[in-house]
Amino acid sequence: MQKEPLSILYKTSPLFDYWESNQSKSEEDLMRAKINTTTSSSTLIKNEPYKWETLYRSTLDQLLRGDKSYLKALSFLLSMIKSKERNKTIIKLQDIGLLSKGDINKKTTKYTKESKIKKIYSYTKILIFIFINRYNIVIKGEKKEIYEKTGYMMYQLRKLFD
Repeated sequence: MQKEPLSILYKTSPLFDYWESNQSKSEEDLMRAKINTTTSSSTLIKNEPYKWETLYRSTLDQLLRGDKSYLKALSFLLSMIKSKERNKTIIKLQDIGLLSKGDINKKTTKYTKESKIKKIYSYTKILIFIFINRYNIVIKGEKKEIYEKTGYMMYQLRKLFD
């Protein structure tokens, strides 16, 4: 894949319109309408969309760096959204060259196993990214969780220096 500006990459998110909106109740309802309620893991995107978005963007960053072991994470994250939105997202990722046909097809894709050290490193890194809002995700609504509060504060702090 050619190195695309990250903004193009992040626009592939099924939640992108929500983050760009005023995040009103009606816009939140539109975002929630994209959630696949038939899977128990969808509680992550339903209850913690900021965390889901951070995981999504971090996963894309790793795939952009060529780490195909993150295909499993991407597949898992995309399983939390309805198939129509999931397919639109996959097509967008294919159009920009991040995915090839069949990369997300669970039946044909062999996912590589990660070492324990890589798993610990990845977990720690994403935890830090969530708390510091690494991707400058704008949280306009109520900040319920501590990581949402710290992420919002870090975003505001960065805006002061831009």
